[in-house]
Amino acid sequence: IFGTVPALQMTKLDAGPSLKEGKGLARSQSHSRLSQMLVAGQVALAFFLIVGAALFAKTLAKLEQTDTGFEKERVLMLRLDSDPSNAKGPALLNLFRRLDVRIRALPGVEAASFSEVTFNEGHWRADVRRQGAPQTEANAKSIDGDHVGAQYFKVLGVPVIAGRGFGPQDTLQSQPVAVVNETFARTMYPNESALGRHFMLTAHDDFEIVGVVKDAKYESIREKPTATFFLSNDQDRDPDGFSDLVIRTRQKPESTIGEIRAAIHDENPNLAISNVMTLAEAVDRSLTEARLLAKLAGFFGALALLLAAIGLYGVIAYSVAGRTNEIGIRMALGARPISIVVDVLREFLFVVALGLAIGLPMALACGRLAASQLYGVTPGDPWLIAGAAAVLIVTALAAGFLPARRAAVLDPLLALREE
Repeated sequence: IFGTVPALQMTKLDAGPSLKEGKGLARSQSHSRLSQMLVAGQVALAFFLIVGAALFAKTLAKLEQTDTGFEKERVLMLRLDSDPSNAKGPALLNLFRRLDVRIRALPGVEAASFSEVTFNEGHWRADVRRQGAPQTEANAKSIDGDHVGAQYFKVLGVPVIAGRGFGPQDTLQSQPVAVVNETFARTMYPNESALGRHFMLTAHDDFEIVGVVKDAKYESIREKPTATFFLSNDQDRDPDGFSDLVIRTRQKPESTIGEIRAAIHDENPNLAISNVMTLAEAVDRSLTEARLLAKLAGFFGALALLLAAIGLYGVIAYSVAGRTNEIGIRMALGARPISIVVDVLREFLFVVALGLAIGLPMALACGRLAASQLYGVTPGDPWLIAGAAAVLIVTALAAGFLPARRAAVLDPLLALREE
């Protein structure tokens, strides 16, 4: 508003009176300097917003390209909820097992498993101590955990890199076992193999580590590798409710939803099914905020770039109109059109450079403030900043080309008559 409108109004002024009157010329120069400063401010704001848009766009691209550590395609997720009085303890455990067998037997189902949490659903955390360590706060580490079924790692495509996963040998009567991820193994047993080691959750819980799986993302794509342990549902002596059911299918997961619902309700009609979605959709939904930030920043960056281009065009057009007589004299004396174009463009490139100089510290400060929202990109990325500056310069050249070309093709006789 403050830069574009005055600049556009200036293009309508008659250059003749300003050239004939010394006062008018001074006033014209004053207006020109003011308009240049306003447009330089527009360029600075556009640079600031374009850098921000580039940061958020690159963040979104990095998030979408990040390896989650699991295979999200052809995996269906749904949550089961039951009346707390419906089933408890052994009865609930038996229901788990019947549903496991029933779902796995469905045509098109490759594997199925229950889990307390799957992805982007929070976490369960417990204090973990190495076996034999005194039960003190200093010896305990707060680590994420999950109760899962025997086929959980098969459903998510998470490879077992050492030992084994859960199997039919893991029962209520056998030694309680656990599978841990790579970060857990490095954290708890930095200089030795984790296989065969034991850890404690309480004074009486003793779990033997039988397998190590590859690290994966559990809460969000942004998270760093997090130590996590997994316990077997079949060894849970007191399950207190249902959670997620994850199913890997041989075809599109959506095509199996009807059969899965029917099988669940056939086993227990009181089970409520909610939050039905694919794992790919769950991952995509976790990026909603990043996608929104990228779109908003991109919109305002493009808008600021457009306004800066209009402002530059107005300033250059006004400058050319005010220098009509001077340009006519130079061309009459033999000045080449290319020299006229260069002279006109030199003036507005100074305005662009001034705007970039003002906008650079603003962009760097904004990047540092928004660092918590970024992922895989540094706020002061020189290539990104150079790219934003290049976009502005190219846009400015495009905005200034038409007025500069108009100056280069002026008829010297017509220009001199302005006097």
